[in-house]
Amino acid sequence: MFGFFIVKQGAGYVTSVCFFGVCDGHGDGGTAGRCGNSGRGAGYFQGRGGKYTRLSGLFGDPREQFFKNKHGGEWSCASCHTDDPASQGKHAKSDKLIKPLAPSANPERFTEMKKVEKWYKRNCNDVLDRECTAQEKGDVLTYLLTIGK
Repeated sequence: MFGFFIVKQGAGYVTSVCFFGVCDGHGDGGTAGRCGNSGRGAGYFQGRGGKYTRLSGLFGDPREQFFKNKHGGEWSCASCHTDDPASQGKHAKSDKLIKPLAPSANPERFTEMKKVEKWYKRNCNDVLDRECTAQEKGDVLTYLLTIGK
């Protein structure tokens, strides 16, 4: 089962995320930390100066590409949540408005495990025609944490 723990600080800013474990520290100002005693999963922590570090390389952030690219079907995550997840989106089929997905623009995102699992399951099936792996869920959330308002 996919699990994570989010610590909120100040005005709703997410400061740490752990997958497959419970965070046992808040990082040292770098971009990595420790998760649980199981040794599984990865910790994602707030980087220097209170900002998350966006991964970059020759072809850009692979997590951002996963969010914006189609995966064999008609839709990508960005089809509904836009190329800017800090902006309001709209469902590709029903035209229903969707609040911003990025926690920086919508601090309530990713705070209730039941809702998170419900929407990951539904949206992954729409985009990938299957459930997301824990790695894919973590990659999407990690990308979203790099988005400013």
